[in-house]
Amino acid sequence: MRIVNYKLHKVKQFVQLIIDTAKTSSGNFANSVYNLNMFVIGVFLSTVFFSPGPDCETAIINNINNSTKTIDAAVYSITNPNIVAALKNAHDRGIKIRILTDRTQAGNKKSLVWDMFEYGINVVIHRKYRIEHNKFAIYDGNRLSTGSYNWTTNASAHNSENCIFLDTNDPAITEYQRRFDYLWETNPSEKSTAWPGLNY
Repeated sequence: MRIVNYKLHKVKQFVQLIIDTAKTSSGNFANSVYNLNMFVIGVFLSTVFFSPGPDCETAIINNINNSTKTIDAAVYSITNPNIVAALKNAHDRGIKIRILTDRTQAGNKKSLVWDMFEYGINVVIHRKYRIEHNKFAIYDGNRLSTGSYNWTTNASAHNSENCIFLDTNDPAITEYQRRFDYLWETNPSEKSTAWPGLNY
């Protein structure tokens, strides 16, 4: 199931603002352009999916494939080979990837965390809190996925889950980036590599 929220009332206002700007006399044009720019900042897109079903997985993979600079992800459990394959491809393209995950789930026999680590992807096992239960990712610093959906095959095939995707301009993306940076700094890689599953 898919729900797309384009904030239609704002879109209608946006269109009207363009019309009004075009009609504005030259003396007030600068102010009208400023108002238009301020309005654009407040418009953003969000998309919601539910599982079981392929939609969350497909949207996450699309965001990974469309990334051109960075991918930061804090995800509790990672067992989905399709998502991991997309991350490997992104790594091969030179995308800067940082993955923070839970140490108990990383030790699961189905976990693909060790596989990513061996491939050269920057993976850190959490140490700061009891569990690392987040499930969010930031793509290029301007797109976000979050929700209950873990990056697992069960989340796609069997579980009742949700995922939401925010696109550009949404101030929540900035807050998620700050949280990720904090978690990354408080879970240093030297402590991560001391974990038995991630040793040299």
